[in-house]
Amino acid sequence: MEPKIQGNPDALLPDPRLTDRVREIMLALANTVSAMKIFPSEHASIRSFVDDLAKKMKAFLEDQGKLEIGIEEYVFTFRGKPVYRDELSVKSLPFFFFKDGMQTLFFYQGLEKGEIADFLELIKRESQKPAEDSDIVNAMWERDLSNIQYYAPDDYLQNKIMEDAAGERSATGASILPAELAARVIDVKVDETQFRTGKISVLPEDLEEAGLPAPIEAGTLATGPGDASPKGGAQDASLTDREVEEIGDLIHASRTTSQEEEFLDLVVEILYIEKDLDRFRANLDVMMEYHLDQLQKGNFQVPILIVRKVQDLREFLAGRDAAKADFLDGFLKAVVSERTLGAVKELFKTSSGVDIGAFFGYLKLLGDKALPIAAEVYETYPDPEFRAQVMGFVRELDLKELGALTVLANDSRPDLSGELIRYIAGSRDPKAPQHLAAFLGFQRRGIKLEAIHALGRFEDAMANKILAGFLKDPDEELRVQAALRLKYLGDRPRLLAIILEASERTFRKRSDAEKQAIFDFLGRTQTDEAFAFLKRTLERRALFPSAAEIALRLCAVRGLENMATPAALEALRRGSRSRLKKVQEACAAALVRLASAPGAARSMES
Repeated sequence: MEPKIQGNPDALLPDPRLTDRVREIMLALANTVSAMKIFPSEHASIRSFVDDLAKKMKAFLEDQGKLEIGIEEYVFTFRGKPVYRDELSVKSLPFFFFKDGMQTLFFYQGLEKGEIADFLELIKRESQKPAEDSDIVNAMWERDLSNIQYYAPDDYLQNKIMEDAAGERSATGASILPAELAARVIDVKVDETQFRTGKISVLPEDLEEAGLPAPIEAGTLATGPGDASPKGGAQDASLTDREVEEIGDLIHASRTTSQEEEFLDLVVEILYIEKDLDRFRANLDVMMEYHLDQLQKGNFQVPILIVRKVQDLREFLAGRDAAKADFLDGFLKAVVSERTLGAVKELFKTSSGVDIGAFFGYLKLLGDKALPIAAEVYETYPDPEFRAQVMGFVRELDLKELGALTVLANDSRPDLSGELIRYIAGSRDPKAPQHLAAFLGFQRRGIKLEAIHALGRFEDAMANKILAGFLKDPDEELRVQAALRLKYLGDRPRLLAIILEASERTFRKRSDAEKQAIFDFLGRTQTDEAFAFLKRTLERRALFPSAAEIALRLCAVRGLENMATPAALEALRRGSRSRLKKVQEACAAALVRLASAPGAARSMES
């Protein structure tokens, strides 16, 4: 008899031997699921895996009567003790159940191999769907397995039921195609004319194979066994044009995918059993050519299948065949190549009917490897909503190294480059200014301006250093914008260099906007060196001052106004008595503005 926890007669202490048996069962379950992602269900390897799992499970249930498995985010537990862990969410079996709200799995005595096989097929089917469509809780609820049960919180199930109900049409509205019919009809004969008129022909042999009870005459659509007329005749479904189009797409996709997946299963099986590495590599090349061909056609679901199957095969062979695993790693790296980029870019240029949802499913599957593809189409496809989705994809990646984004930017991608600059600037990465330095070498003014504006948001020595570098740019507008955003962070040598440059006669030839931007910066520093220079410039005397000299003195007024120290205010008061009317008026106006500024009274008095 198993020991029990003191104070709780119903709670059993974990028996190490029993725990080990459960651990073996869960490992067998995980291995079987992994194999089923690679090979078709009738494959000899799958039969062997299922037999082994069924044997282990049956022996345990005959001894214990029940197996209860706790489900945590990345862990299966037995009586509170971990028995299986996989923290890679993209393939983690515990996470697969956990994400849909399942908390416990129950296996009961009487469980046979056939029911285990049904359970595994449910897992396979749901795991191959896009994440947003997959729901193992709902699938098990619909299948209602006798000896495999589960627990999910009531509120979760109620929400699911409400969501499903909300998706159905009212009885008074247009008819819909039931999911059961969509899943069971196999060879529906459809042509374009029939879809345009809302009529679909279904042959009697099609219905017999699909298991439907009554024939449907040409020109009509049955919506399910309960919708047939009492006399066995056809019933008009009154589909809308959009519903007719969606049904046609569904049937076409179902047919195409099944044929393509059969081909991929065959290639994967060949790869698995192939002993000759040269032929193995040649078959991988065939797979890559097929991948590119489907990309060119916009059939993103097929590349998704290819990548998933290669990933699963690579995982399956890890530790079993290092040479093959290395080849598969190379394949996954080569999925994004110049040919891939060219194919996708050309597709978005020439086709207006790209399946955007499938495209982003492909990107998400590839992860950060897909960044070059996203960058290639961002500039090609100017739709604002699409571009927002691209940036949403980038944000979801949560990149640890932002340098991967700067590689995507260049002068031929001005829109993307600007968006990446804003993204980097808004990040919390302390190296963000350093990454923005990569944009210094660009040719487009717009990209450089975006980088300058972004750098101006940082109180950072590196950002300031980069901005100071822009003061030497041959483009005057860039120099002005950099000076306006320059900050003084105690870098005295740079301050003295700027003062020296502003003192040279050649500086007078620059535009008023640039001179003013430099003098404004000097005022913002509030340093003794800057004050001395501004005061000296303001009070410079000349018998017949030139227009350039007067302009400099007016810039000095603005610089002193920005400085707003008691010494600067005194210099402005003295300037308001200048014999030059323009300087006199500028100083007086500056004093008025300072006096009306918040908190100015105390400064003026001091």
